[in-house]
Amino acid sequence: MMKNVGLLLASIGLVALLAMSCTKAISSKTATIGSKTAIASERQSAEKISTFIFVRHAEKESTGRNPNLTAKGTRRAEELARVLKNIPIDRVYSTNYNRTVATAQPTAKSKNLEPILYDPSNLAAFKDQVLSAVPSGTVLIVGHSNTTPDLINLFRGDTSLTHLGEKEYDHLFVLTLLGNGQSKLLQLSFGEE
Repeated sequence: MMKNVGLLLASIGLVALLAMSCTKAISSKTATIGSKTAIASERQSAEKISTFIFVRHAEKESTGRNPNLTAKGTRRAEELARVLKNIPIDRVYSTNYNRTVATAQPTAKSKNLEPILYDPSNLAAFKDQVLSAVPSGTVLIVGHSNTTPDLINLFRGDTSLTHLGEKEYDHLFVLTLLGNGQSKLLQLSFGEE
């Protein structure tokens, strides 16, 4: 059973509202400041709104060093693609494991993209790589129970998220980075329990 899809769509709408709020702030500062340099700087900040959708890989088989998805995991990966169907996505990233690539693949395919592989043992370098490759737009990142929260913490510059439990596969995190250095994080659920 699908959970919180309405909340996901509302969060995407929230991102659009945040972008419009930034634009309104620019308009009001234009009348007050009058400096072309300050106005240009504010516009650049508003244009650098980035949204990152983070998920852990779906349910995996319990044997082997590089297990595949179970039937339930395959359904969850397909559900992720369905949930993100109307969301424009610029890039899809995945670690180089069967379970993460198989989780990313349905969404990537629906967007005519190929998953880009990243090294989960060097998350700081990966974060920098993503931010320079996609300074604004929307990115899906598929990781693991430990790397997904750690990566979100790196993007946010804090340590508030802890590792996911071994049986937790339904988390979907939507992180919005605003050009002014602020961030907003929504924690959602999707797919079967």
